[in-house]
Amino acid sequence: MVTLYRALRQVFSDIHFRLGAPTMPESISTAVLQNSTRTVVVGLGNYSMPDTRHSVGMRAVDKLAQHYDMQWRRARDCGGDVATTTLDQHSVIVLKPRSFMNVNGESVARTVRRFQVKPEDVILVHDDLDKPLGTCVLKEGGSARGHNGVRSAISCLNSTAMRRVRVGIGRPASREKVTSFVLGRFSREEEEMVTSMLDSCVDILVKQLREKSAKSGVQ
Repeated sequence: MVTLYRALRQVFSDIHFRLGAPTMPESISTAVLQNSTRTVVVGLGNYSMPDTRHSVGMRAVDKLAQHYDMQWRRARDCGGDVATTTLDQHSVIVLKPRSFMNVNGESVARTVRRFQVKPEDVILVHDDLDKPLGTCVLKEGGSARGHNGVRSAISCLNSTAMRRVRVGIGRPASREKVTSFVLGRFSREEEEMVTSMLDSCVDILVKQLREKSAKSGVQ
């Protein structure tokens, strides 16, 4: 029954993929590739469950896209929604995989290949049970620390070099309730903290992107 449920969800997700955001024109891809340096920022999560704690990384990159006035477009060859911008001559590609968290890495790998980006130029934004709600911390590569979306990205890219922005969601009192906790929504009271936390995430990401642009020698 669970397998059928998941299959149906994926079917509806695929339908939404075909009817959703406008397709990314080839001209945009070409413009992105013209710049010598590029960064891919990925919001990990369950695309069909955007309002859950587990998908808070996707909410963070939504705010990043708003910050730069970027437009989301469907990118079939990337397996997700993609938004792009240019900081001087440094290209920024933001990705939301259209898949379940456990296989987000497949979309990350396809995007890395499409835009010819190295793993060390990828930033993964994801929820973190070990960080209190309201905190947002940058991590320089390393292991997945039990996060299935990060584990999928590491496996598909065959690298641990990706930077992470760990978005704190806290941990439930009972270990047995972890699954229902991460797949649940923030309470109304928690949402006030989430709003501030996502602003902090955007600040971290903007700083990282500015530094990468500066290192490219174009500022």
